[in-house]
Amino acid sequence: MIKVNKDFVDIPKILKSQNRKDAFTKNISSSQYEDEKNLYKVGSVQKRLKMIYHLKCAYCEQKLLDAPKHIEHYRPKDIYYWLAYSWDNLLLSCGSCNSSKGTNFQIKKSIVTYNNESFEDIHSLCTSYDIIEEPMVVNPEKEDVLDKLVFDKEGNISSSDDRIIYTINDVCKLNREELVQKRVKILNDFINKYLYFRRIVDTS
Repeated sequence: MIKVNKDFVDIPKILKSQNRKDAFTKNISSSQYEDEKNLYKVGSVQKRLKMIYHLKCAYCEQKLLDAPKHIEHYRPKDIYYWLAYSWDNLLLSCGSCNSSKGTNFQIKKSIVTYNNESFEDIHSLCTSYDIIEEPMVVNPEKEDVLDKLVFDKEGNISSSDDRIIYTINDVCKLNREELVQKRVKILNDFINKYLYFRRIVDTS
């Protein structure tokens, strides 16, 4: 969940195209997500997100070299159907985090609903929506929570922050076995290198 730097002004042209606008209008007309082609899933958008996220999952940060690369909606498209093509709502994630997150999007205040926002406006609504809703899910494009993360020697991740705990445990399952094992390996490799250099220093 390390914060990434995303240019919210430099929107991929494909997300502003006429067929996306038509799909947006269709979603608005039916008050639900109805895009059978999933037009947010295009190569140019994924390419940009892969660069922004350095080919890592937005939530668990594992490398997505040969793993499935999902374009994930911070605010679930099945609930916030008018944000399906919103640049400030699209993240890169692994399949496990995306599937686990699903439509999990708990908020502390009142949920926003569609309020006649235009297609041209959808790419810059996240900040104002955050004020209205106060989402529990951490947004790596907006927040730096690195100093609030705690790692133990067993490879588990935790925090004293309720939003981070919600994201770790309830949304993305960031203490799943594969991630814990990778963290333990990183920790053990660090310890072994430290001990190796200590021996060299002590015998020199």
